Amino acid sequence: MVKTLSLYFALHTSGPLYVEIPLNSSSEEFKRIAAFFARTASQQILSIKRIQNKPLLFLYQRRRAAIAAKPQNGNSANEELFFHGAKQPGITGKICMSGFDERFGNGLLWFSTNANYSIGYCQDKRMILARLALGYISQDSNHCGNQSVGHRRMDDQVGGGSDNRYTLPDACQTYPAYLIQFS
Repeated sequence: MVKTLSLYFALHTSGPLYVEIPLNSSSEEFKRIAAFFARTASQQILSIKRIQNKPLLFLYQRRRAAIAAKPQNGNSANEELFFHGAKQPGITGKICMSGFDERFGNGLLWFSTNANYSIGYCQDKRMILARLALGYISQDSNHCGNQSVGHRRMDDQVGGGSDNRYTLPDACQTYPAYLIQFS
């Protein structure tokens, strides 16, 4: 999915550091995100905004390049799209402006390829679709706070598992790319 969604904007040195761009519902970009959301959620999308945050994008691109450069990653950052919902009101907007903060997730950042799972954490009916540079993924029993013993940590956006949670310890491996408002 991430390969079909480019960053859709050029990073210029002039202009605002942070902008939310409302997507037209007839645009290809909107349709692709809506289809990805609809794979696992039945709620109606009211709006999608592309987040253009120059400082966060710069940090993400540097970390993504470092991950791809590791020998075990074969020149690939294994970049994918994941949903994130925030329980506390106002947190979603703060994430879009300032980035994710691992201090609020017991040292981890929590994401899912299952939009419906993330909806369970959305108090204000807004969720983030984030880009994640996953790097090398192996099977383990220690991620997700030991709640998914033996869960195979690989992208299975087309099925398998009910919530497909992923955790990351580093906020620079994430970029809040889209803000989705749903009913």
